[in-house]
Amino acid sequence: MLLVVAVAVAWKPSRVAFQTLALVPSLLDVGPQPLDLAPTPNRISLSYTAVDGLTQDGDLWLPASASADAPVALMVVVYGINPLGLHHPALTRIPDTVARLGVALYIPDLPSLDQERLDPAEVGNIVAATETAIGRAEIDPDRVGLIGISAGGSIALLAAADPALSLRLSWVAAFGAPSEITVLIENVVAHAYREGEEIVDWLPSRLSRQVIFEMLVSLVPDPADREGLEQTYRDDFLTSETPIVLSRGAPQFRTPEALGVEALLTAGSLPQAEALMAVAPAAVLDLAASLSPLTHAAEIGARVFLMHDRGDHHVPVAQSQAMAAALDAAGAEVRYTEFRLFDHVTPDTTDLLGATPEIWKLFWYLHAVLMDTL
Repeated sequence: MLLVVAVAVAWKPSRVAFQTLALVPSLLDVGPQPLDLAPTPNRISLSYTAVDGLTQDGDLWLPASASADAPVALMVVVYGINPLGLHHPALTRIPDTVARLGVALYIPDLPSLDQERLDPAEVGNIVAATETAIGRAEIDPDRVGLIGISAGGSIALLAAADPALSLRLSWVAAFGAPSEITVLIENVVAHAYREGEEIVDWLPSRLSRQVIFEMLVSLVPDPADREGLEQTYRDDFLTSETPIVLSRGAPQFRTPEALGVEALLTAGSLPQAEALMAVAPAAVLDLAASLSPLTHAAEIGARVFLMHDRGDHHVPVAQSQAMAAALDAAGAEVRYTEFRLFDHVTPDTTDLLGATPEIWKLFWYLHAVLMDTL
């Protein structure tokens, strides 16, 4: 018996399987938490210099065993749109748990995501933050991965395509991430997405509508036009269960950007939204392109892990399907898994017995990530 146990611990796949089994209940926040018995990690403040020259905060969670003589692997976490920033409870519970496995986690603060908006500058910030963390003596620079959640997944994938990181990362993971923002805009305004050739009816979350609405309106340069769009369309766009229509009471907008945004907001159907996106204002297309990792698939040198819940109402599952297909076409090493286990990126485990097949899939997904990390 002792010999069997010794072999199981010594053989990496079986050892990582035991560690993954211990991790799953902690990530799902259910049942016994075996990792609570492991040594408490050290949480330290680690700031980085953002692309605008300002200093931004960050939290680094180091395993108790980490030192310059015994450096550990690093995961850099790119959280999604989150007004609580580093103070979100999950950004304390999860890194504390994962660090008990012997992996360091670094969570840099990202100002635009704290403000519930998308900003391509965060890609450069993640590159800078990752380089800062890699510079620590306790970190093994040859075992570094990025994991992005929701909108943070797009940023993580874009950072992994950056020349400064593309050949330095072991892996990058994205969970519930948009891959093509122009298509996401079409999906949100039309309440539908394409899966293959089929158009699937879809009800976007209020948060997704809010982010898309504010992004589009912010690109209108004329203050009076921006105010007119806000007053005319905001409430209906955020609350209607069907696509909104052109308002007869709308003011006469003066700029082409405002007229283009109004047309998109009131597209009414997915084919109409797609047609309008093809002639959208340049500001819309440029911003969307800067936030879309799909077109940078060939530039990602690391192994890629993607996961998405099929019932996601924040980002359609088709976004990750398209990213997986683009990576595969580019010859990248990609692992893509779909679940029915989450509410976007939050575990939905009220029926643990019924969720067993999905938890099993999660186990093997995490096992693959940890095999590349530990």
